[in-house]
Amino acid sequence: MIRPWTAHSRRLAALCLLASAAACGDSSGRDDGAGQCATNLLPGDLVISEVMANPDGADKGLEWFEVYNPTDAEIDMSGVLLRFRKADGSGEKIHQVEDVVIGPGEYLVFGDADPEAPPAHVDYGYGDGLGASGLNNSGGELSVACGTSVVDLIIYQDVADSVSRAFDGTREPDAAGNDDLDAWCDASTEYEDGSFGTPGAANDACFSEQPTTCNQDGVPRDILAPSPGDIVITEYMPNPDAVGDDEGEWFEIYIANDFDLNGLAITKFGDEEPTDIIGSVDCMPAGAGTYLLFAHSADPAVNGGLPPVDHLFTLSMSNTSENGTGISVGWGGQFLDTVTWNDSGTGASSQLDPTLLDPTRNDEEDAFCLSEDPYGDGDLGSPGAANPPCPIEAPEGSCADADGALRQIVAPSVGDLWVTEFMADPSAVGDTDGEWFEVYANAGFDLNALEFGREDDVEEAVELDTCAPVEAGDRILFAKNAEAATNGGLPAVDYELGLSLLNSSGRLFIATDGEVLDVVTWTGTTSGSARSLDPSVSGPEANDDEANWCDAEEAYGDGDFGTPAAENLACGGTPAGTCDDGGRVRDVVSPTAGDLVITEWMPNPDAVGDTEGEWFEVLVSANVDLNGLELGDDPKNPDTTISATGECVAVTAGTRVVFARNADMLTNGGLDSAIEAGFTLGNGGGALFVGIGGEVLDQISYTASATGSSTSVAPGSEDTVANDDELNHCTSNTPYGDGDNGTPGAENACE
Repeated sequence: MIRPWTAHSRRLAALCLLASAAACGDSSGRDDGAGQCATNLLPGDLVISEVMANPDGADKGLEWFEVYNPTDAEIDMSGVLLRFRKADGSGEKIHQVEDVVIGPGEYLVFGDADPEAPPAHVDYGYGDGLGASGLNNSGGELSVACGTSVVDLIIYQDVADSVSRAFDGTREPDAAGNDDLDAWCDASTEYEDGSFGTPGAANDACFSEQPTTCNQDGVPRDILAPSPGDIVITEYMPNPDAVGDDEGEWFEIYIANDFDLNGLAITKFGDEEPTDIIGSVDCMPAGAGTYLLFAHSADPAVNGGLPPVDHLFTLSMSNTSENGTGISVGWGGQFLDTVTWNDSGTGASSQLDPTLLDPTRNDEEDAFCLSEDPYGDGDLGSPGAANPPCPIEAPEGSCADADGALRQIVAPSVGDLWVTEFMADPSAVGDTDGEWFEVYANAGFDLNALEFGREDDVEEAVELDTCAPVEAGDRILFAKNAEAATNGGLPAVDYELGLSLLNSSGRLFIATDGEVLDVVTWTGTTSGSARSLDPSVSGPEANDDEANWCDAEEAYGDGDFGTPAAENLACGGTPAGTCDDGGRVRDVVSPTAGDLVITEWMPNPDAVGDTEGEWFEVLVSANVDLNGLELGDDPKNPDTTISATGECVAVTAGTRVVFARNADMLTNGGLDSAIEAGFTLGNGGGALFVGIGGEVLDQISYTASATGSSTSVAPGSEDTVANDDELNHCTSNTPYGDGDNGTPGAENACE
């Protein structure tokens, strides 16, 4: 939200309460009292630059004021008179300074502290020298003088509790300029817990006028001002619970483009005047893409354990308001962003959804959500860092993707999935904890679309606002209990489903939008064993035949039998890690690095289509079994895994094995003796790998392919390193089968 504010205009006339013009610090004369000071001082040789008249708690011992030496010489202040009186001229108190020296360009702090043990920020303690009651909270007159000759005099007013009044830090203190009450303002730097001021140091900036320059490494330059859109309020904590509001309130802004913070104003919603203005004589650059944290206190022991605070503010944030409350930030008389709220959470910040980083989109309160991540002492929020996404209520038929954007749910069709295994009667745990079933995805779709039932009516559906996509080849595990410690030791469950499976005369169907995609039925089950679909058959029709099912024989988890979320064993097949070698069960001999080399590939056949005629060739250099071999274009997501058990897929050293998308030589372009596998080769370039157990054995990539001709690796380069170099590839020109070119299963010919 961007709107103007009215210029702050509050000018009070400075009063000269002494008869002599020297009382206003502008006389060049001396009087007979000048000789009472150790140094011969002229009016203006000392400048009062800051006053703490109303410290936090009891004032006694905590009041102080600051004097600056604008000259280029050291000043011995012995004999200087410190004078205080009330605004009406009454109650004058005087203290004569003893042995103390102030260097050129330095600040000296006087306080009503014990002269023998002043606090660290006080240079000179005068005890009760200015009276037991000290400086008046409501205002008064303070001066430094030599006898009756005034060196500097100020009048202070509008004193806030525990905050000093300070001369504008953008200007060097001078005895004429500090007569202007509009050149004074409340300090914004916290010098000790709960107290604000800069005793003994340059003051905070006051902005009766918007600053236009700042110092960069001591050299003045123009301030880089923010523009609309550069600032976004992203998080606010009006009501902390771990600490009080005065200590723990904070808010966060996002910097969209580079600018300087000098002059940044913080205003309570509904007010015209800023409560806080961030300033310094030095440039305060803010970098694009950063988050800045503003808080009441920088001390993590006080503020609830916040991370490092970038800037302090004093504005009090309201928790609730029937008509709305909030905060604004701006610069140069213009509000650049405003957020409002009617109610805030207790102990949890309100954070802007990260997809809405915009000063207009964050105008709506429902663009924010209550934080859920703890920080520091236990309150919730992400102060000074990017926010996590807010939960999104997706419209019907849509879901939120990983980036938080809404999209339509991708629903499966008939043939895209089927049930491959189910556990209706677990033994290691009870039915209510241990029932599960497995679904094979034959295509990509979203789980969000699925519905389930046992008879005719849908009894349960997947309920997720976030998208839950699955890919072709995934095995999806649905269980009544997702906790491995109590569900019998299942692997990671994809979705927790309350549907109960009957032990006998059971039925289960999967549907989307009322359309049934797959149905399985059974007449009985064995306690402790899942019913497993033989991997030699596939499809929603094949699993209708109960003869294609058998009891699982491989143990999982706590001792029940099944292969949840993994490929099923062949019915009557072999245990994991073994295969059937002509009726003899033996251990699988898996290939290792260097045993298999990709030597030829056909991405773009011409005699037949890609889906029938694509193939690739692997040179075998050791006697191994291909059981469990993974292949495809992405090692993290193989297109196909050859059955790890069942019949041994044995190959011998020196042979060339052809993997084809279609093993029927009558329709695949004339390939002979190929192993059928699911994969896709890109025509204009792509990648291909073979691996085992997640380990890549060989991998190649290519940038182009010819139509109707395979790409071959030159005979002298058939190893897992040389075959990576496209300079060692050639286009085949030897015809095979139905007329395409290549040497599938035979030695390559590269000229």
